[in-house]
Amino acid sequence: MTVAAAPAAPAHTPTPQGVNHPTFKPAKFDHGLSVPGLYAYHAEHSPKHAVFTYSDPETGTSHDITYAEAWRSIGAVASIISSHVRDTKPGERPIIGVLALSDTLSYIYVNVAIMSLGYIAYPLSPRNNPVVTAHLLEATGTTRVFVSADAAMQGLIRGAADILAQKGIQIDTFSVPRPEDHAQGAAHPGLADISEGDTTIILHSSGTTALPKPIRITRRGLVNLSNIPCYGEVDLAGKRIAAHTNPMFHAMGLATLIWPLSSGAVFAIYKPTLPPTIPTPANFLSAWEADKCDIVFCVPVFIEAWGRDPSNLPALQALDCIVYSGASVNKTLGDALVNAGVTMHPFWGSTEVGPATMFVPKDTPSADEWEYFKMSRHIEFVMEPQPESEGLVGLYEPIMVPTEICFPHVTNAERDGRPVFAVGDLLERHPTDAGRWRVYGRRDDQLVLATGENVNPVPIEGMIAHDPRVASVLMFGRHRIDPGLLVEPSAGHEVPDGDAQKLREFVDAIWPSVEKANERAPEYARVKKNMILVASPAKPLEHTPKGTPRRGVCLRLYESEIDALYARVAVDVKEAANQEFLDRV
Repeated sequence: MTVAAAPAAPAHTPTPQGVNHPTFKPAKFDHGLSVPGLYAYHAEHSPKHAVFTYSDPETGTSHDITYAEAWRSIGAVASIISSHVRDTKPGERPIIGVLALSDTLSYIYVNVAIMSLGYIAYPLSPRNNPVVTAHLLEATGTTRVFVSADAAMQGLIRGAADILAQKGIQIDTFSVPRPEDHAQGAAHPGLADISEGDTTIILHSSGTTALPKPIRITRRGLVNLSNIPCYGEVDLAGKRIAAHTNPMFHAMGLATLIWPLSSGAVFAIYKPTLPPTIPTPANFLSAWEADKCDIVFCVPVFIEAWGRDPSNLPALQALDCIVYSGASVNKTLGDALVNAGVTMHPFWGSTEVGPATMFVPKDTPSADEWEYFKMSRHIEFVMEPQPESEGLVGLYEPIMVPTEICFPHVTNAERDGRPVFAVGDLLERHPTDAGRWRVYGRRDDQLVLATGENVNPVPIEGMIAHDPRVASVLMFGRHRIDPGLLVEPSAGHEVPDGDAQKLREFVDAIWPSVEKANERAPEYARVKKNMILVASPAKPLEHTPKGTPRRGVCLRLYESEIDALYARVAVDVKEAANQEFLDRV
């Protein structure tokens, strides 16, 4: 990996960024500015430094957006937003929702513009249904929403508004600014500032176990998040980071907005178009090659698609590194890539605590240890050992302890009389290096798919288990694109090994129950008919005294059959390269 390495630093000491860089002039680390204030600062002090870049897919030519250009575009969008939000009372800071299938650049400008006016930005996931969207609006008192013009988002906001109208709540909607609205730029109407403890942006959880929860991030909290790259071991100024597929309503997308400010890195995105580019592994790879990226930052599903095609290997080898987040990379494929000379670093965190691992380490991990990560120097965890009686040998749950420079955006527990956040992920310590960890899974049985989506299997399993032909059922799919089901037939419905006709008949018989569960599940959590594995009478599932299947034990028992199932249904290389991922817009 070709990096500008910095000397080892003590805990909490940031790595200097932009050292002797010709165009990037970083603010002092304790600058006291807000995130919009940092955009204004760089427009004055780093006006010719690129903050974003994109390429034209037809010509391959790239276009850098400087801080001076970005700030004028933010000014144009701020003028549009302030013209719509005119009926505010003195001192009022309205929450402005954003519900959009939009290009990344316009979405960034909208969020920064909202915050620059002293309002609170609230990016909303376009994947939710009207009930969930209405809940997120009502829970925060949001009544103004900028919405993209596409039929899907217009239908979603109408459905949510109809639900809220029955409660006497009126939602005002406005057209989200488009690329042509900010292309010429304009002077900013007036940069507002807020107190450090005031909310500046709201994200929300995925809501896989219950309705999503709004997570308020303060002015100080957002600035702390913007400093994450400073706690890595690399001077990133001028490095080009591919972030094309990280949606702006997600914490990974938020990094595109804030990390350039402290690091001087140039974040690469898709060309601003309407409608926006739908990511595929093929167009993502073409884009970051055209953008001459040094680092790729994405979820594993893209890496796994590239890794299946040997012709992609030279491009992957030429990168400084790939940083993946949201899930783990398939180990067999990851081993093959790393042994072929591709550098990969896992990046772990959560919306509630922010990024927790180092972005970016200076050393290339050894070929057999690429799954392990170092914690970032800015954050403090207490590692809670898990009960071995539950089969959780050698596993720990991280408990985030607030400090002056890093604190969780929400808390859910107390430790020694202090509010803390128990993350819910389980980490496995490196066998010889106590300072390195890898993700094992979720404490609450959630599955994390290769797309980064969290799936709560319990309600899906519960619905299918009501079928009288089913004795027990477990969902699987950790680190895979699609989930599947391991089904144990009830007495009298067993499927003899090797009897293909009986197997088809059994799957056909339970399929209506699976379809009913699919109707209530998010699209990414729905089970396809070819992803049902029926337990063998010769390998019965092991159950707890309560009669429920032991999840970890049973899935390990059928590990080889599950791997074989995924191998049978795997799409070919060409299909994988062109598979569209609407959830990454």
